[in-house]
Amino acid sequence: MKTNKIFILCFICVSILTTSCDKYFEDANTNPNSPNVVPVSVLLPTTQLALSYVYWGDGSRFLGLFSQQVTGVSRQFVAYNNYTIVGNAVDNMWISLIYPKVLTNLKELRAIADPATEFTYIGIADAVEAYTLLFTTDCFGDIPYSEALQGLDIPQPKFDTQQEIFGSINDLLAAARTQFAKGTSSKKPGADDLVYGGDIAKWSGFVNALQARVNLRLAKKSGNYQSVLDALAPGGITEGNDARLPYGSGSTANGPWYQYNEQRNDIAIGIRYKEILTSLNDPRDATYGAPLNTDHPILTGDFALPFLTYTEQSFIEAEAKFRTGDVGGAYTAYLEGIQSSFGDAKITDQALYDAYIAQPAVANGSANLTLDMIMTQKYIAMFLDPEAFADWRRTNIPALTPNSGNQVPRRLPYPETEVLYNNNCPTPAEVTIYTPVWWDN
Repeated sequence: MKTNKIFILCFICVSILTTSCDKYFEDANTNPNSPNVVPVSVLLPTTQLALSYVYWGDGSRFLGLFSQQVTGVSRQFVAYNNYTIVGNAVDNMWISLIYPKVLTNLKELRAIADPATEFTYIGIADAVEAYTLLFTTDCFGDIPYSEALQGLDIPQPKFDTQQEIFGSINDLLAAARTQFAKGTSSKKPGADDLVYGGDIAKWSGFVNALQARVNLRLAKKSGNYQSVLDALAPGGITEGNDARLPYGSGSTANGPWYQYNEQRNDIAIGIRYKEILTSLNDPRDATYGAPLNTDHPILTGDFALPFLTYTEQSFIEAEAKFRTGDVGGAYTAYLEGIQSSFGDAKITDQALYDAYIAQPAVANGSANLTLDMIMTQKYIAMFLDPEAFADWRRTNIPALTPNSGNQVPRRLPYPETEVLYNNNCPTPAEVTIYTPVWWDN
């Protein structure tokens, strides 16, 4: 853990310092005695850090407003809370992090990684790219991908449909499995893999859990919830092995939520989220429901923010089993998800858990289990996670009343820079924040 935190400090600096110069400066800036290529051991952690920062930064805040896990209480977030969010608000996600710091780095990693000796790096890159594409297309819908990252060769890349993006995600996950099936490469990640330290067994479980998350989206259109269980059959994330990225205790290494609360503090826990916690006498209200500031018991500066967790996987399994008729299996997975969530929320008193599930509204035998109970508990457990918004779009659980007007948004707006400079980008007149994405339609 200490080694990982040291790497965080180093790679924040690397991320800032490795911005590219214009092409006509390349020769002048080249030192013939020093290599130009950034090694895979630097590209991987830089990419993981950038992805964590955008997912748990703007992604968590904006989508948390839509899922009503948070509410804006001052400055711009009062307007965003009333759904007046416009393209320039999400420019930073797109042009500063997702495309230049995540997807570009992953492309470079694949280009320089030796497929004979560094295939573990390639497999992790495939898994991280699949995760990035799912997050990005969930936020925006159709996105540039097949023609993206071509520089001046294709300055205005086409927008691949979301259906095509899901095909690419599945291809990447299959490619990751192929790489991991080879075993561990001779040149393997260690502390430079900030998530799993190069452990391919854990990464394989991550890939299967991510496939289940993907299939859960697609099941809204196909109704094939068995595919979700099939994805987990080879083994997913095991208890105690969540995919998390640790942050540091120094001010430059703190996590995005802690930094935001320290610098801005214009967001509060959502009214709807608090209502649900209160109505169920939920002990997690003491931690998850605490005021969003630098004293928050969960969002400390060095809190290890998750990409995928055993808790989420348990609820995915519970929902899929419930929908396929295995109510007994669903109930077991449901209770496992609640108990795991208590651990995530730092509620360690077993008596509190026992009293909580003794309530009929929480747990009253498998015969009384409902989809509403599963999704409500998952909503509580996915504290500030953008995945809560995807779940709400899939199920309309919990019931949400719009903060303004008569609709809750279904996606983020396209970035203003993309609208202005890429003629292939849908205009605000064509796609609004209320337009469902493909899998949600």
